[in-house]
Amino acid sequence: MAGGNFDQQLNIAGNGFVEWPTGPLVRADGETILRVEVWILQKYTQSVQMSYQDTFGANPSAWLADKAWYPKPWVGGSFVPGPALGIAVLVAMFPTAARNYYWWSEEVELIP
Repeated sequence: MAGGNFDQQLNIAGNGFVEWPTGPLVRADGETILRVEVWILQKYTQSVQMSYQDTFGANPSAWLADKAWYPKPWVGGSFVPGPALGIAVLVAMFPTAARNYYWWSEEVELIP
């Protein structure tokens, strides 16, 4: 069973967005990781972004959501250092099974 979480600290880039959310990944033997979609939300700034990763090596031990999904264009973010919420869904499959979906969320700290 695949699963993961977020790196505890995520960097805010010069454009005001988190580039790029990352975290460790635990993969079961024979499981292929297909996609991870990530949402970062910060309540007191009302900021949100969505990014994803859809290309993985043979035995990934981490994920990096380095493709912008929302907002587009990727300019003018308003994240500030401090707490935020990270939410992710990972899509995986075994050779003999349908797709599996794994969700997780946790508080992260945004840093400059």
